[in-house]
Amino acid sequence: MKSIRRFWQRHWRLILLVMGALAVLYWLLLHRLGSLVGGLSAGEAQVANTAYGWHGLYHQPLYLSLDLLRSVVWLLPGHHGQLLTRLPDALIGVITIICFATLIKIWHGTRTAIFATAMFASSAWVLHISRLASNDALYLCAIPLLLLGLVVAQRRATNPFVYYGNILLWGSLLYVPGMLWFIALLVFGPRKLPELGKGLGEGIRALKEGMKDHDTKAETKPENKPENKA
Repeated sequence: MKSIRRFWQRHWRLILLVMGALAVLYWLLLHRLGSLVGGLSAGEAQVANTAYGWHGLYHQPLYLSLDLLRSVVWLLPGHHGQLLTRLPDALIGVITIICFATLIKIWHGTRTAIFATAMFASSAWVLHISRLASNDALYLCAIPLLLLGLVVAQRRATNPFVYYGNILLWGSLLYVPGMLWFIALLVFGPRKLPELGKGLGEGIRALKEGMKDHDTKAETKPENKPENKA
């Protein structure tokens, strides 16, 4: 009891702040998640009827991290209604807000992080994507998560958990269409991207020219006609 009392006396402000933040996140993202809008939209119904689990992930690996989370959330209940259908996206929204708050705190301090996170979390765009069963939640979460991983890697470069955690994060985001360019931007930097794009373009151009030359030679190759025997 004494240790708990000492911990409370030392960190009571932080504890109240965390409890208040969790209550606000619940009210924003989870309150009446399954009953606020009557019925699922056409896109949500398609998400709910998609095959998940190892079989579904093997045949459709795109959006791997979100589909893996859906497989875990929908594993126990045999039938998932509106709440469970939208719950994985709401959890991704919670992770997004936490990553955003941590980034702003590292860059600008606690006070700025509180106000900026409140504005970000209550924006219509974040609420709409986080409370809707779609794959757009990964695009909302990817950029803050990538930036946070990069900042932590710069500060704790010798920690093996940070190193392998970033590899796992970047590898999972490679299954999100379009995120390859953001990962390349973080890995190689903005100065090397034009050189990489130029080399990729030259390689594609050389491949097309080689295929064109091969087709031209195949068309102009003389046909061996059989000789007429007298």
